[in-house]
Amino acid sequence: IDRMDDFKSEWNFLHRYCGAVKTRFGWDFDGAENIKELNQKISKFSIRRLQKDVWQDLPEERENIEFLDLPEPKIYKSFEEAFEQELIETSEFYSDFYKSLAGKDKYERAELIQKFRQAEHYRELTALALVRIEKLKQEVARQKLLVIDEVLEEYVENKIKLVFFTIHKDFAKKMHEKYPESILIHGNMKDVQERIDRFQEDKDIQFAFVTMGTASEGLDFSAANDVMFAELDWIPDNHKQCAGRIKNSEKREPLTITYLVMNNTVEDEIIKVLTQKDSVISDTFKSQDSVFTKLLERLAA
Repeated sequence: IDRMDDFKSEWNFLHRYCGAVKTRFGWDFDGAENIKELNQKISKFSIRRLQKDVWQDLPEERENIEFLDLPEPKIYKSFEEAFEQELIETSEFYSDFYKSLAGKDKYERAELIQKFRQAEHYRELTALALVRIEKLKQEVARQKLLVIDEVLEEYVENKIKLVFFTIHKDFAKKMHEKYPESILIHGNMKDVQERIDRFQEDKDIQFAFVTMGTASEGLDFSAANDVMFAELDWIPDNHKQCAGRIKNSEKREPLTITYLVMNNTVEDEIIKVLTQKDSVISDTFKSQDSVFTKLLERLAA
């Protein structure tokens, strides 16, 4: 924000809206507070606008959620149980720490948590957890490949152009192998534009298999009216940026965005994280409800 004078100072802004907590190691501004008040203040000079306000004839946009069942639940469960066992083995370390927080005020607790986060053992456990979560995500991707033909059957039969986003490059490459009359785009490719042109101009090329990191901005897939996310990213706006690749101001056909979510997997937790992050953005800028809120409601039902 380049209007800090409206908030008296950056220091005042951080303390009022960023959940400021002082620890012995300094100030922690990782939180979010007084979001409704912040929205009221920035609405006076904010120029953030929804696409429907900019493009008056914006085509209808439909967001679909397709829930899939694990084809090999026992294999996924074995990955999950191995992860849970590692968590159990470290529970004593965490239990002793949380006991030490009893009776402390919020400032003392913040200092202890900050110190705890800097401990070498904590960093090792965090790194281990991230590795295990990534393995769970990769296993979900592998199992989605086992059922993807059924998911894409309607697109194949009706010759519908589709931009299919993945996070993992191997997932995109395996999809390209399944459907060789397609284009593949991932990092470190020199002929990206040539591949996009083929997709845009050749009616016989139905699918574009693209990694999200490659296509977050600047690419034009507007020959398609459909987007599918085979994997979920941790950042809500990354999905919106990728979905925007099929839009342009001249299109009038309805746009369809589909999220593939595997039931009873790590994707349940990713949805919760996405919903929490998106709610802060929505409350701050009064954006429309996110599809991830709908996902969370569906899981809670």
